[in-house]
Amino acid sequence: MSTIAYDCKLRQPGCVLVQAATATITGSTLAQHFDPDDWLLTTTPDMRIYEVTEQQLRRLSTITKNREKQP
Repeated sequence: MSTIAYDCKLRQPGCVLVQAATATITGSTLAQHFDPDDWLLTTTPDMRIYEVTEQQLRRLSTITKNREKQP
C-alpha cells in the first residue's frame, strides 16, 4: 500500500515536491499515474494524506484526468 497527498475537492494530487515533503509516493510513481499538468504545486486546505492500493491509485488517476468533464 502507498500513501498520496491528494485534494479530493479539486481532484488533484500534490506535485512531486509536495509528495516528498509529506513522505508519500515517489516522483516516478506519481509521474506514472498523473500528468504534470494535473499536479498541485502547493498544499491546499483540502489536501490530505491517503493510503491507497495500486487499484485505488489508478482510479484516482482516472478521476483526476476526467475532472474537467465533471461539474
